[in-house]
Parts: sequence; C-alpha cells; structure tokens
Amino acid sequence: MRLVLTAPLGPDGPIADHVQRHGDGVRDIALDVEDVDRAWEGTTKRGARSIQEPHDVQDEHGVVRRAAIATYGDTIHSFIDRSKYKGAFLPGYRTTGARVESGPLLYIDHMVGNVPLGDMNRYVAYYRDVMGFSQFQHFDDKDISTEYSALMSKVMSDGSGRIKFPINEPAEGKRKSQIEEYLDFYRGPGVQHIALATADIIHTVARLRDSGVSFLTVPPAYYEMLPSRVGTIDENIDTLSGLGILVDRDEEGYPSSRRSSGNRRSGATSNPPMRLVSFSPKGAGSRALGALEDGTVLELARAAAALDVPDVGPVLLATMESLLSDWERGLAAARDTFSRAERAAGERRDLLVAARHDLQSVVLHAPVSHPPTVRDFYSFEAHVRTARSRRGLPVPPEWYEFPVFYFSNPGALVGHGEPVRKPAWTEALDYELEIACVIGKQARDVRAEDWRSVVAGFTILNDWSARDVQRREMAVGLGPAKGKDFATSLGPSLVTLDELESRRQGDRHDLAMEARVNGRTLSKGNARDMHYTFGQMIARASQDVYLFPGDVIGSGTVGGGCLLELGPEVHRWLQPGDEVTLEIEHLGALTNRIV
Repeated sequence: MRLVLTAPLGPDGPIADHVQRHGDGVRDIALDVEDVDRAWEGTTKRGARSIQEPHDVQDEHGVVRRAAIATYGDTIHSFIDRSKYKGAFLPGYRTTGARVESGPLLYIDHMVGNVPLGDMNRYVAYYRDVMGFSQFQHFDDKDISTEYSALMSKVMSDGSGRIKFPINEPAEGKRKSQIEEYLDFYRGPGVQHIALATADIIHTVARLRDSGVSFLTVPPAYYEMLPSRVGTIDENIDTLSGLGILVDRDEEGYPSSRRSSGNRRSGATSNPPMRLVSFSPKGAGSRALGALEDGTVLELARAAAALDVPDVGPVLLATMESLLSDWERGLAAARDTFSRAERAAGERRDLLVAARHDLQSVVLHAPVSHPPTVRDFYSFEAHVRTARSRRGLPVPPEWYEFPVFYFSNPGALVGHGEPVRKPAWTEALDYELEIACVIGKQARDVRAEDWRSVVAGFTILNDWSARDVQRREMAVGLGPAKGKDFATSLGPSLVTLDELESRRQGDRHDLAMEARVNGRTLSKGNARDMHYTFGQMIARASQDVYLFPGDVIGSGTVGGGCLLELGPEVHRWLQPGDEVTLEIEHLGALTNRIV
C-alpha cells in the first residue's frame, strides 16, 4: 500500500493549479499493470482521454514504464510497470532510513468517486467499456438515505474483485446531501474517500490514535441508540464509543460493514465471503458451479437467472470449468450473483428457493474435476529434511537451487466426502497435508512477482502415497510414479485470493494447517513456512510452457504433514475404515474415508 503526498514549491505548476482549484484531494489513482503500452493503447482506443503517453523514467536502480489516462473530473489513472526497477519507489525518490514496521492496515479496500447528479451511469459505462470492469453492487436512494438527503451508488470492480471503485451521485432530497456538499467544496467530481482494510478495527483505531491520527467525533446519542438499531453485538459499546467506531448491520451481518468514523459510509460493503464449489445433487450426474452458504449451496447459474443478473448468460456460471475459461468476467459475475442472493429479501428471496440446495443433499466434487495438469512441488524444507532422513538420505544441494515438481494424475482426483480406495499392492498408505492453487488464466513465463495475476484461488490437497512402492520406484531413479498415481483429494472449495488478503504476508499466507486421523490430530503446520513461494513455483512451472485455466499447483507436504515423517511410533500406516481430515485455516476441511 503506497500513498504519495505532494505539495507545490511555488505558485505555478500542475500541483499548485490542482490545489488552488480543489484544495486537498486525490489527483492520481495509479494501477500496477503488466504491460503499460497495451493498457494505454487499449483504453485510449476504447474512448479514454490520454494524459500521458507510455514512456520510461529511470535512474541507477532501473527503469519504470508509465502512462496515464483521465477519469472523472481532474482525476487520472496512471499505469505503472516497475518490474525492472529495484529502487525504493520510483526514480528520483530516496529512502529516508527510517525503520518501517508492519502495521494493522492491510490494503486499500476501495476508493469512492463523487460525480454530479446524472453522471453516475456515464462513469459506470466508462469503467465497464473502457477499463473492462464489471458492476459489483448497486445501491439506490432507498438503500442509502435519511429523512433529508440520499445518494445513489454503483460499485465497479475488476475481474479479481480486489480493485473496487464505487461511483456516487446525489439523489433528490429535502436538504443538500453530503455528495452535493463535496461537489461544491471540491469544485467538481473527485475522490471522496479512501477506505483502508484491517482485520481488527478496534486495535487499528486505537493504535492510530496513539500515533496521533485524528478521527471524526461521534455524538454520544449514536451509541445510546445503537442496540435498538443494530441489535446485539459482540464488542463492548463503551469501547466503540471511546474510539468513535461506527457499526452497520444488513443481511450479511454487522462485522462485514463496520467502519471507523474516519471512513464515512459510501454504500459499498465488504465482500460477502464466497467459497466456490463444484457439486451435484445426490443421484444426479451433471455437475454445477455453486457457492457455499451457511448449510446450503447456492447454484450460481440458476440464481443469476432468477435474479436477472446482467451480462450473465446460461454458460458462464454453469460449471467451474466454464468459470475458469473466462475467469475475470466470470468471477465478477459470480460475486455479483452471490451478493444479490445474500441481500435478497421477500419475493426476490423466494425466487431463489430452487437455486439453494441443502448441503446434506449434494455431493461436493473436487473444485476442478478434470484439470489439464496437476503439478506437485516439494516446497517445505522441514518436510524434505525429515522425510529424507527417515530414509537415511541428506537434503541434496540441488533442492536449494530451484523448486522441483512432479506430474500427478489429473484423472484420479477425489472430492470431499468421497471414499479413497486402498490399492491392494501397498501396505504403507499415507496422507500428505498440502495447500494448492488453481490457475485462472493462460500464461507463459510468469514472473515470480506476478503470480497473483494468474491464480484463481487456493484449495486443500491430499497427495495420497503408497510409501513402499514409492521407495522402490525412487531407487530406480524415476518417480514418484505409481506410488502416487492412484488418488489425489482436492477440496472442499476454491477460495479466491482476496478472501485471504488479511492473512497474506508478502507472497506467503499465514494459514494454520492440521491433519487428523479418526479424529486424532497428528500433524500441524503453517502455509507461511514454505521455503519456495507459489510465485517461485509458478515461475518455474511456466518456464517456456503455457499454464492453462484449471491447472493445479500443489505446495508439497508441510513439515510433519505425513505419517512418513511422524514414524510408526506416532501412528501406523492407513487401513480401510480410517477417516482422514485435512484442515487449513480459511479454506475449510477435506475429509475422506479409506475403503
């Protein structure tokens, strides 16, 4: 998260002109892109007004490619590619030497643009037709209003759901609305506020206050009326009052839309949690794309049709495969459908009866049932070291030079709850606790730092292994082969990257991992402990070859995540009747019984 503050050194120049016209404000919403020239050429051909043509800026630390286009008012979007730059920020900037500590703020959640009455749909069309965004949510004057004023808002989002730009316009009311006040004082359209995401708003506001940050004050009457307005909440109201934290509640509950008083409501709530699944009703042969709700599965294609979600044909949300084939458009459509379904009430909710399936009445399949390839890596050093020491072998020096993978069998995937048959030719059946990502778009020669742009999401992987057969195959010098060819469990759902943003630490994720056999916990680990990141693994896998939508990339076993490492003194090899559950924080639990 980068916020750049600028001030003029004299009365003339573009910064001075902007400050004189608008006062304090946001001039540039910069977007990190892979190809500046392509982004600029594509948007200007589709109607964007060019502010700055593609060009290079450089210093001794490298080269940054950039360009810019106009959006509402005097606001612009810069396209930035710093992949060839190793400096602190941009050429001409220097580090201060101050120590930077990680704080409670995670990322920019959204940036709200205010435009005059009648202009909202114009800029919605701009972001849709010029920028390729989709409408994420829509709020009219009935959703956001008081006795005296109201506003209308449409939230535009890129395909990943990570970038969100609500566009607000005033609605007719008895008094001037906050949008009209903004337009008058700012002298035109502009960014009303920047919303910053945090996993713990109470801790965050307290820490920022201690650091000298000022927040808007909230009248005591607000908190006196809070219980009657939002009902029972977990937090102490006196604590919220002391910190000036506001609370909202809607159909999705109140935690998703809590905001500090430093962040006025724009009409854009946080994303409802969405877990994508591939499922079929019990007894049915065809598979459908769904999203997990509390105890139910929402069939997305049927829900989109019932709610008349725009720009969603009968195919896009039909299956996980059709979604992945057009991932950016499909994810935006899935989010829009899921959000509308979560907010539906009365007659609109009744329309969804046929689209909601009780969880007990469906079969959950592997999220990707027939991936083009399954690559499984060897990324956790603790697993490599312990597993090899059990066989009397050291860690080879080559392991530290590059991430290594093998190809597994894409035709042997097993979903949550499905039985796993023990091969008759092994007496050393083992589980492996892994996290996996699913590729969301075709890509080749992906840079390690760009891995997030090609990944659809994460899921849990169990790489079932016949250790006795594997040992003999590895002695030949080729493999693993048949010892890992018979079954791989995947599921229960696909969790998109933005759902895990609060757990991200650079290119790793702080996700607790656990394996249980017959209810007994045997393995514990954490995804953040991998030696090689998914970025490094994807870069290796895509060297000189294409990755395709639906490809599965496994992490390899977390340290201590299999019986081979634990040894017979902890647990025997698996036998028919054993139930194995792998659980990863925020991803769910994947359970299979051995038969």
